[in-house]
This record gives sequence, C-alpha cells and structure tokens, in this order.
Amino acid sequence: MKTFLSLCLLYVLPSCLTEGYTILRQQTGIVAISEHAYFSLNHQMLSPLVIVLSSLEGDCDLYVSQQSTTKRPTYQKYDLSSTTCGTDYVITSSSLKYPLFIGVFAYSSGEDCEFQVDIVQLDIDIETPEIQIEFDIERYVGAKENVKEDSEESHIVWTILKFIVQVVEVLA
Repeated sequence: MKTFLSLCLLYVLPSCLTEGYTILRQQTGIVAISEHAYFSLNHQMLSPLVIVLSSLEGDCDLYVSQQSTTKRPTYQKYDLSSTTCGTDYVITSSSLKYPLFIGVFAYSSGEDCEFQVDIVQLDIDIETPEIQIEFDIERYVGAKENVKEDSEESHIVWTILKFIVQVVEVLA
C-alpha cells in the first residue's frame, strides 16, 4: 500500500523545472577578484546547449572555448562570451568541437564572487536551423525562482503526505 501511494504521489507532484529544456549539470563555485575558475564539458550533444552563468555574489563574466582555441578561455581568448551585469548566457552551435571549456571571470571589485553555471539542453528538433533557436533567459530565471519557492512549499506537502501514508499504514 505504501509503495502504491508513493508511486501515485510521484506522478501527482511533477519534478520538472519547466517545458522546453533540461538542466544537465550545475556547477557552483567561488572565484577571487580578477581570477578565473575553469571546468569542461566533455560530451558532444546533438541539440544546442545553453550555458547560463548566475552571479550569486559579485559580478562574474562567462567565456567559452573549444579545444582548438584554448583550454582556458579568458576575456582575451574565447569562442563565445557573455559579459552583462546580471545573468549571462551563451548558446552553443553545432560548429563547436567538444570538449568545451568554460571560464568564469570575477569582474567585480571588493569581495570574491560566488557563481552558479547551469548547462541546459534545449528540447528542440536537432534539425532546427541555428538562426531560429531562441532561449528566453527571463523565463528561465523566473522559473528557477519559482522552483526555489515551490521547494519550500513542496517540503511541507511531502511532510503532510508522509504523515498520511503512516496513518494509512497503521489503519491497514
């Protein structure tokens, strides 16, 4: 009975972030002012990826390169970059050769920068011309905020549901 109820609840409470993309990987870290943090993405993907950099503290910039350019992308040498104040992102193209190398540069003055990088796979047909690929960064950031709020609410719901399962087990 408990297993049946648990399986039912898993289908009732969906765990997806939103339609249109899947988060493949999240990388968090702290980088000192005017320094870089690096990591790589080794698996060739058929559909385009979006690399999203969220500056949690300070202002970080995003630089991406393929191996033929450099394994340590910087503001001087890179294939793709995003250097806004806020959430940065780039969309990979099929012409890039894997592995991809990701550099996060701490731009802001003052304290060290804390960041999170999301590797997001777009759920689109791989035949879609690259010129037609769109990514709504505002929707993505908004969905992430909603998930944070929903996770607090879902914790309460899960606690209540666990209690109900325990009561049903006792009565059965």
